[in-house]
Amino acid sequence: MEMLTNIQPVISLIISAATLIGIVIAVYKFSSDPDKKAFTEIQLLKQSFGLVEEDVRLIKVNHLPHIEDNMKSINGEMIRISTMLDERLPRK
Repeated sequence: MEMLTNIQPVISLIISAATLIGIVIAVYKFSSDPDKKAFTEIQLLKQSFGLVEEDVRLIKVNHLPHIEDNMKSINGEMIRISTMLDERLPRK
């Protein structure tokens, strides 16, 4: 019986130490998980921005020359139509 009373403070100390270690680990995990999630989200946003940037570059390279050609064609047609109207409808 006396041995049991000698072991109780040791067991209590071990349980307290394990609880303290558990609390420290929980606080660390709680504080580090948001940082890891934020880092992952930042990496995904950077990757998405890179893709958007590449799309914009491709649009500039592939589509803008065609749009400019179409605008020149439309401008030429407008000048032609304007000339025809000036010839047929004299100004007063």
